[in-house]
Amino acid sequence: MLLHDYPQDFIIGSGVTHSVEELAETAFAVVGFNWRDHVVTDTTFFRQVEPANLRADASGIAKTLGWSPQVTFNELIAMMVEADLALLTTNLDAEVYSVPRGELL
Repeated sequence: MLLHDYPQDFIIGSGVTHSVEELAETAFAVVGFNWRDHVVTDTTFFRQVEPANLRADASGIAKTLGWSPQVTFNELIAMMVEADLALLTTNLDAEVYSVPRGELL
């Protein structure tokens, strides 16, 4: 993008739709947990009507720059979880952190 001849907005994405449930399942699986054992679902916050289709259309950047995603959804989630675990491990070596319940919101 930085080598493009002129400034242009691009949509970056895989073009594949994933649910929040799939994200949670994938992230917890990275560390060997079942997400249902650790996540509380409150149906009050469910959408009455789901949006038609929330999916990135990266055809513009594909045509203009030849870009295509090189990392799958599962690989991306695993990289994110592993980076957080590495950060926690590094920080826990220095001191123990405790976040009171509710302060993560």
